[in-house]
Amino acid sequence: MESRTRQRTRRRIQDAFIRLLEQTGIEQITVVDVAREAGTNRSTFYEYYEDVYALQEKIEEEILDAILMHAEEMEQDFKSMNMEDIYRLAIQLLATQGDHLVALLGPHGDHAFSLRLIEIAKPIFLAVTGKSRTTDDLDILFTFEMAGIVGVYTKWCMDGKKRPLDEVVLDLQQIMQAGIRAYL
Repeated sequence: MESRTRQRTRRRIQDAFIRLLEQTGIEQITVVDVAREAGTNRSTFYEYYEDVYALQEKIEEEILDAILMHAEEMEQDFKSMNMEDIYRLAIQLLATQGDHLVALLGPHGDHAFSLRLIEIAKPIFLAVTGKSRTTDDLDILFTFEMAGIVGVYTKWCMDGKKRPLDEVVLDLQQIMQAGIRAYL
């Protein structure tokens, strides 16, 4: 078990990296930048991570694991939910990860991460639809819906969460059910 001091230092390094990622792409972020932003030094950074790419990968893994754990705890509930409740719950699951998730999904984030995020939700989608496996058509539908949910959530956060979540969920549901032409 990691000491509280080590946990706090690890968190400071991760938070510093996220603040930098909100401003620029990972290609421009150095270990020195992260250490300075975290109020530590390079050698402390290297006690925890090999480089900034390993740091980003660790943050992504922690987020995916946390979302998956929350989703698995609620999987049985999904079967009895309507689509509005499912969209709301999906956005609430994303919201449990705060600014770190938004930065990773934002303009300087990692597109491959968003694809991994969409992929981990597939078992939930199968449970909701009552299917044991996806077909090509279901896979396309699932990817479309999840990309929409992730994209809308990211946009909502980056816009400062100005609209109430319930309005965003209702718009999302209308678009998914009626198509974009009916929404316009």
